Amino acid sequence: MSGDRAGTFGAVALSRATAPAAADVHRPPRKYTLILPGALAHDLDADLFRLQAETGRRVDKSVLIRELVGLLHEDPTLYAQLRDRLQP
Repeated sequence: MSGDRAGTFGAVALSRATAPAAADVHRPPRKYTLILPGALAHDLDADLFRLQAETGRRVDKSVLIRELVGLLHEDPTLYAQLRDRLQP
């Protein structure tokens, strides 16, 4: 994503319907909504189709978003990059 669109995160339907992690067993799932601008939505679709072609399997958008959130939590470098983009 280009730096000029870093602040365009809006509200995406995000459902945590996958099997919960061991630490999540006692936490109820939450539903989030994210509205993406047209260009960003197009980019997400393009990346999704590319992932499907490269993995040979169908990838649901909600799975993609859950995996991205997981990577953000697991990878301090990715977290730092996002933090830097969100700072004024």
